[in-house]
Order: sequence, then structure tokens, then C-alpha cells
Amino acid sequence: MGGLSAAGGMKQGLLHFLHASEGEMISLLERVVNVDSGTGQVEGLNQVADIYRAELERSGVRAEIVQAAQGNHVLGRRPGENGKADPAGPSGKPAISLVIGHMDTVFPAGTVAQRPFRIEGRCAFGPGVEDMKSGLVCAVFAARALEQLGLWPGHDVRFFFNADEEVRSPTSAHIFAREGGLADEVYVLEGARDDGSVVTARKGSARFQLTVSGRPSHSGANHAAGRSAVKALAHKILELEALTDYGRGITVNVGVVRGGMTFNTVPAEAWCDLDVRVPDPEIAAQTVEAVRRIAAAEHVPGTTTRLEGGITRPPMVRTDKIARLFLAVRGLAALIGRDLTESTTGGGSDGCLTAAAGAPTLDGLGPKGGWAHTPDEYLELDSLVPCAALLAMALATGPHVRRA
Repeated sequence: MGGLSAAGGMKQGLLHFLHASEGEMISLLERVVNVDSGTGQVEGLNQVADIYRAELERSGVRAEIVQAAQGNHVLGRRPGENGKADPAGPSGKPAISLVIGHMDTVFPAGTVAQRPFRIEGRCAFGPGVEDMKSGLVCAVFAARALEQLGLWPGHDVRFFFNADEEVRSPTSAHIFAREGGLADEVYVLEGARDDGSVVTARKGSARFQLTVSGRPSHSGANHAAGRSAVKALAHKILELEALTDYGRGITVNVGVVRGGMTFNTVPAEAWCDLDVRVPDPEIAAQTVEAVRRIAAAEHVPGTTTRLEGGITRPPMVRTDKIARLFLAVRGLAALIGRDLTESTTGGGSDGCLTAAAGAPTLDGLGPKGGWAHTPDEYLELDSLVPCAALLAMALATGPHVRRA
């Protein structure tokens, strides 16, 4: 393992190489942004996966395509220098650093034709430019810098880029669980926060759908015979929303509501979609149980409710090891003039999956931009080189925290 002194010695070489490579970084970013790769757009996702796989191979990483129905994933492995993993650590197992990120965007097919990659001043625009194709470009060039400068560490480094993060990773969650279960540290290249901070804690998330069934009747001639599913659901919605408790970090949002057939018929069916965010596993269990109780209650006699769903991403809790990993990376960031701070967020990412698997995880290490998931999404080009340099130094001098 290295440290600040080792990172200080390699800093200038890394920065020189990456500044000289900035044009190539932007060119690669343009290539991947100009491919429609919204979740489920298999052809575009597979094309982007092939590009990243080839670029990792060019950077000294053995990369393979992991086929999946919703779009292929990319898994890369770089054994410790000279093919020897560092066996140090209490478990005697090889040390592993894992770099992760997603290739899918939220935008429909045809978006690239409407607003392809473009640069205005020192900002780049285009679908997925900040969330998070640029983060994966930085991962590729961090690897390339380590390869070209002969700085690969003595421990194993792995990369996993998935194709379904925006829909909570149904075909890749098992890979995150497996790789996170092996890794000593995980770096997530989601975009940095607005203030440039990295993420050391994320809320977990759950999604539910409540479907209420009642009895239809004519609203004028036979109103009393009806059992309104909409009325029953309205009672439940008020109780569900009341579970929100900002002091405990709980938010419950009923985001979509539908019901009824015509204005003059007592509605026989109604349903809603529910998003829940929770800060830790204990509160998650309590909140899920409260949702179940509300769904099971008979607010309108003669109506029934079916509840579907559950936890989709566990909380990423700020553990002592995550705190130690942050402090180590903060020290590295200071060497390149960056005052790194930490933050928490209610948004989820695949870092929640690796943290739940026991790996100390740092999230939001990608370059800086804004307005993700909107037509105004942008990336600050000046953040590409510092992002890649920090990741390269972290990989070269790690692992900074070993698993028990």
C-alpha cells in the first residue's frame, strides 16, 4: 500500500498525462453521449457497452461483456501488478478495489437526434453527459493513466458498468452484491454534488403499488349500493403521506394516482404508486410495516386492497470504514488542490448495493455538472481531469480500508 507520500510523487505525472489526454476524454464522451442508451434501449446500450469494453482493454484491463436482456453490462479485472494480488489483510484474501457506474440514461429513443452532444464555452451538453457517461470516461482514463505510467497497484482493481441503474438494477443487482461482497473499497462515479462534495450516505428506497377494489354502481340511481375504491384509497393516501417524518429522515410520496371509469359511476377500482425513502435498515423495516398496516386496513367497508412492492435499494449507512475511506481520499484530493467535503442524499444509487454487501463505499466521485434527467443536463469540462486524477491516485495507493 502507498499513502500521501506515494500519491505526492505520482501527482505531477498523472496530471500531466491526463491534461494531455483531455481532448481524447472529450472525444470519447462525445461518442457515448451520441448513442441513445435509455434504460431498455438494448441496441444502444450494447453499443455503448462495446465502446467502454474496448476502451478498458486499451487501458490494460481485461474486460468482458456480461449479457443481459435489458442491455449488456461490462465487467473489467486488472490483477495486481505482475498478476500478483496483495494477500495482506486480516482475511488473507487478495485486496480488491472496485469502480462502478451505469451506462443507461432516462431519455427516450430519438433524443440524440434532437439534441446531440455539444460544447458551449467550458460546458458540454447532451443526454447522459453528467449522469453518468462522463464518470465512466473518467474511470477509463484513470485506468489508462495507471497503465501508461506503470502505476497499477499490487492489489486487484475491478470495474463494473451496468445497463439498468435507472430502473434500480434488476439484472445487475446480483453482480453488485457479489463484487461488493469481495471488495475492500468501492468508488462510485456518479456525478459530484452541486457543491463538489462526495456522498458518504444515501437513503434506501422502496416502491409500492396499492390497488383498491370496490363495487360499482350508478352514482345517482343506486349510489348506496356502491363501494368506492377511490374513497378508500383517499383515506389510505392521507395516512401514507403522514408517515413522512423529516426529523427521522423518512419521506413517503404518493406520486401517481388513478381510479374510476366515468364521473357518474361509483368507482370499483383505484390505485397509486408510492415512493419511500429511509435512512437506515431499522427505520426501513418500521416504515415498511406501517405501509402494510395502512394497506390492510378497511377504510371503506366492502373494499379490499392489494399491496405489491418492497425495498428496492437498501440504505447506504455512513459506517466508520466509510468515514475512514473518505478521510483518506480527502487527503489525496488536497494534493491536487481540491478541498473535498462529504454529504448525504435521499437519492439512491448502486453504491447502496455494494455498501449493503459490506464494502466501504464512496459515491458521487464523478465530474461535476447539473440538471440531470432534464433537457438542460450539462457537464463542467474542467472537472474531468481532476476526477480522473483523484480516482487514479486512490486506486494506486489503496486499499485504504481493509475488510475484516
